[in-house]
Amino acid sequence: MSIIKNGNLGINRVSYSRMLKAEVAEFANKTIGIAQKYQTEEFLIGPVLDQLLATKPEIEVLGVKYGIDPMRQEIDNLKSQMMLTVSTLKLKVKLMSKSKNDAELRLVSSFIDTYLRYFDKSKNDKDLNQKVAGFMNAIDTEERLAEALSKHSLIPEVNNIKLANVDLEMAWSRRVSLLANRPKVETRIVMNTVNTAVDNLFKAIEVGHLMNPEQDFTALADELNQLSIMFNRSISIRQANNQRKNSKDKDGDSTEEGTSSEPLATAMHLDNGWGADEGYFSPFNPMDNPADETDAEELRNDADANAEDEDGAVALE
Repeated sequence: MSIIKNGNLGINRVSYSRMLKAEVAEFANKTIGIAQKYQTEEFLIGPVLDQLLATKPEIEVLGVKYGIDPMRQEIDNLKSQMMLTVSTLKLKVKLMSKSKNDAELRLVSSFIDTYLRYFDKSKNDKDLNQKVAGFMNAIDTEERLAEALSKHSLIPEVNNIKLANVDLEMAWSRRVSLLANRPKVETRIVMNTVNTAVDNLFKAIEVGHLMNPEQDFTALADELNQLSIMFNRSISIRQANNQRKNSKDKDGDSTEEGTSSEPLATAMHLDNGWGADEGYFSPFNPMDNPADETDAEELRNDADANAEDEDGAVALE
């Protein structure tokens, strides 16, 4: 039901700050659909509705879910293929070196170590590409290396590395083009633009009810109110589920830490050298220093000091 107080028509608002971008887009589209059902030639809020309709491009942007980069998996597969081709060359040279003592093979191994050693531990894609480019450039400029590769029938392995690198570079170029086509506007700004247009429509309906009592905005306000209630409930449920999930994750971490500390404590106890049938022996005799009020006070002071140490602890990264 709409909120009518002292003749004023009110519409509930959604908590925009708690909405996801997809929720903003869905709420705006449903608001437009409801408002258009009641639109007539005498519709006083028509210009404000047109302003909301003008944000359609922004609404479409909010509805797009990019998720994981679609080219990322393809690039990872191509990188794996190229690493296999490099490993094949390394393995073949290593096997041939085991069976014969050849200076040319040692030369090939030297260049492989220079450019392709720890190839699978490259810091990033650019580092990996530079290593391959350096090795290929060495083959083009070092005649001895090229002759050694040809003599020992290693050219096919080198060509496989070249082809794998070309495929990888083409995939990188396609990824750059796809990323360049993404909208450059900040998502928060787009969300604020759409939310403002929706809120202006709500205000226009509330004011229109006062300016032209002959037009009945009650039915329109009722539907928009119900829409707001449903979205607010959905947002609250989503946030409650997220909090519940986070609490379970934290409890799970605490349980794992507690479980892992028990074997350590048991091991420390068993390492004392006491047998299973031996009782705990303490050289301290309670009668040597009976507890009194002063002792209790000292214990409390020690506990307070320990608590202060814990409160003042700073986690080091």
